[in-house]
Parts: sequence; structure tokens; C-alpha cells
Amino acid sequence: MKSFEGNISHPYNERYPIPRETTGLILGSAPPPRFDPPTRSLERDDVDFFYGSHHNQLWVILGRAFGLDLCTGTPAELLEKRKAALLSRGLWMQDVLQQYRRAQAGSALDSGLEPITFRDFKSLLSGNTRIRRLFFTSGDVAQWTRKALSAQGLLRRGQFDRNIEATSAGTVRKLELQIESGVLRIIEAFTLPSPSRRSTKPLDEKTEAYRQAFR
Repeated sequence: MKSFEGNISHPYNERYPIPRETTGLILGSAPPPRFDPPTRSLERDDVDFFYGSHHNQLWVILGRAFGLDLCTGTPAELLEKRKAALLSRGLWMQDVLQQYRRAQAGSALDSGLEPITFRDFKSLLSGNTRIRRLFFTSGDVAQWTRKALSAQGLLRRGQFDRNIEATSAGTVRKLELQIESGVLRIIEAFTLPSPSRRSTKPLDEKTEAYRQAFR
């Protein structure tokens, strides 16, 4: 039986609110344990932002996909470069888990996360009417988002598994979300390769998938 630690509140979802110009949202799960409040202990090369672990490949992938260097500089410089790269493309980041517990101290695996509460997608989407695309950074993130959208009354039963297309950018879904009564919003949802170094997919293949998704 898994022995979970106490509840953890996500450190960035509210700290870095979604800009009004955002049209695409990159969704992850949760940061590694050393980013967890209140006992945060970031490493020297970590960046105090989404996907800030210097071990993760996401910013390498995004840098290649965007034709930018997003991995050279001090943590403070990288924070500003990364935010600027997202903003200039109408992108931002959030994580699907708002509160969670960890099965094992020190483990950054998604399989070791137990969701307590999900991000409030109803408020998120109603307050950001320009968002038309979601980018899931793993299959786990996609399934947690499905559960969140269903539980929050935005997604009809079975609709997540319809209108699916396999593309060079990964799996793409057309979601009809009922944000307000009688009003449907069509959202294009991409399930992208995991940027974790544990993923067996080559970096070049990951980069190409992200490049195609963000065209």
C-alpha cells in the first residue's frame, strides 16, 4: 500500500496567472518535490517557474522548436527569456494538479502523484476566452485533464475519446466544452511526448512533435 505525504499546494498556478492574450495553454502535472512549499530547496541551475528543473528537457525542446536559446543564462535571466518566449507566441503554462500528495519522498514520477484537487478549468476558461488550444505534456496529464473537465461539468461523457486524430504532433482531439450554459467552445487538445529524460523517445522526435504542434 502506498504511503502518501501531506497535501501540497501547487506553487505556480496562481503565482503566474494566465495573460489575457493567451490562445494556447501548455499543461503539465506538478513540479519535482524540491519545488514543493513550504520546504522548497531548488538546485543552483533550477528556474523558479513551470518546468523549472534543469533535469527536464522541456525548455530544450521548446528552444529548438522556437529557434531560441532558452537554456543559457542565470536562473533570473532564463525566467524572463522563457516568459517572453511564451508570451510572444500567445502561450502560457499551468499544471492540471492544484493540490496533490506524493507516494514517496523525493520521487518526481507522475505515477507517484495522487490528485487531491484539479485546476479549476471552468474559471480558467471562462476568464480566458481566447484559449483555443491545450497542449498536454504526457498521457497522464491528458487523462487527469479529462477527469477534471468531466468532474467540473465541462465535458460530456465519452466525448474525450471522440474526434481523435493521430498526427506528426501526436494525438489531437477536438473537444466541445460547455463553459457556460448553452455555449460550447471548441478546443483543440494535443497530447505531446513527455519531456522527461526518462522517456525513451529520442530528443529529436520530441522536438519535431512540439514544433508541429506549435506551428
